[in-house]
Amino acid sequence: MTATPDRPPGPKLRRFAAGFLLLTAAVTFAVWALRGYGTDAARLAGSADREDRIQAIDLLRQRTDDTSRQVLFGLCSDGDLRVAATAVWALGQAHDAAAGEMLLKLLADKGRHGRVRGEAAAMLGRFKDVPPVFLTRALAEERDPAVRAGAARGLYGMRARRAVPALVGALRDPDRNVRKWVLAALHHMTVRRFGYDPSLPPDRQAGAIREIEDAFREAGAL
Repeated sequence: MTATPDRPPGPKLRRFAAGFLLLTAAVTFAVWALRGYGTDAARLAGSADREDRIQAIDLLRQRTDDTSRQVLFGLCSDGDLRVAATAVWALGQAHDAAAGEMLLKLLADKGRHGRVRGEAAAMLGRFKDVPPVFLTRALAEERDPAVRAGAARGLYGMRARRAVPALVGALRDPDRNVRKWVLAALHHMTVRRFGYDPSLPPDRQAGAIREIEDAFREAGAL
């Protein structure tokens, strides 16, 4: 019996084979890229060059695994304030419970620089599950104006009516930047605009403060 030569593959079989090869190549590249991505981030995070560490933060902010999150948290203690504040900002992009807990720890740590704690307070405004009391307490009690301003920024993001009494009280804050964010947070909760000017000392704005108090009292928020 004479053997018949193999028939060439048909069009469907050729398309299937080509598709399989492309899929295999894509998966292989993804695995390779993921490994390189993590390795590069770890290497850059340990670099003595500030720009390298900031690049590491940019890579890590897109990841949600525990190891990456811990590296980011470690960079929040960087001796360069720009790096530390950028790492805090990156944690705030995650919006998950683990990142929220880390930001609360940073805010509560009074041994840290005010800029870092203030950035943590500001980022907490992105987390719906974080009670506003953490920020209202910081706004009312913290000595460092950077932390108070960060708390006002966070409350701007929360738009929580429960925060109105603390915000109205902070219209008398001695720091101009704090007052600016306090007014922005109050404006974010109402369509009204007020004559209060955060660049002026509070003792010159008794009438404008009363106007804001009356408006929120009428709305039932005070």
